[in-house]
Amino acid sequence: MAGPKDQEITVTVTAPRALEPKTFTWSKTMKVGDAAKEAAEQFGYTGGSPTFQKGDDILDRKKPLQAEKVEDGDTLDLVDAGGGVWGSR
Repeated sequence: MAGPKDQEITVTVTAPRALEPKTFTWSKTMKVGDAAKEAAEQFGYTGGSPTFQKGDDILDRKKPLQAEKVEDGDTLDLVDAGGGVWGSR
């Protein structure tokens, strides 16, 4: 039987100009864009279209984390899907 922990993903997120990565735990069904927006806010970024990059792949903001093959323990890079550059804090 699957418990609540089986429905969660814990990842490490790195961000531009951030000295230290942060760890986040999200539902596997959370949309990439929603998770990225939450992470961006925690790093002090506002605006833009935040998403994640995993390796060389930019993840689709509209798809759930699980559908984009995000797995427990992954490291994701926070990027702006619109190609913009976030201002400093």
